[in-house]
Amino acid sequence: KSARGTTLLMYLHSVERIALGVSTRDRPELLRRCLAPALREIARAGYTVVVADQSSDGETEQLVRALDGVRYLRTEPGTSRGRNAVVAVTTTPLIAFTDDDVSIPDGPRWLEVMAASFEQAEAVGAVCGRAVTPAGSLLPGTPPGVHRWPKNPFGLGSALNLAVARAAIEAV
Repeated sequence: KSARGTTLLMYLHSVERIALGVSTRDRPELLRRCLAPALREIARAGYTVVVADQSSDGETEQLVRALDGVRYLRTEPGTSRGRNAVVAVTTTPLIAFTDDDVSIPDGPRWLEVMAASFEQAEAVGAVCGRAVTPAGSLLPGTPPGVHRWPKNPFGLGSALNLAVARAAIEAV
């Protein structure tokens, strides 16, 4: 087995394991400028990508429908409602979430790393990470580790860099 073959198997494994969801509302210009290039690349790589739109006009819908392979979904306002709608229309065991104003330079690789993170410990329900601002500052968060209940989840990482196991969502 070559290293390239191993990478290909990991990639195929990730595509079947994790989907990406984005909840957006009235920010088509940010979505276009920041996240749309990554959404296009992630969908092209074979991942399920769903944008839950809560906008008051049709500009975001027009933008998303022009992104080949990206599924458009209309939802009621609220980030949680949008994310719940993404969970409802996907079937992968893992769902990653990010925000509409985020840039992901290597989108498919980001999802591969997120999916692989679930294999680092037993019974992982969620993985979140830190992010870097355009100025290069690291957003608050904690060093890598396994955190178990009753640990306060606030400050562990950012919801713009989050993946959740479907089983954990269903258990809640």
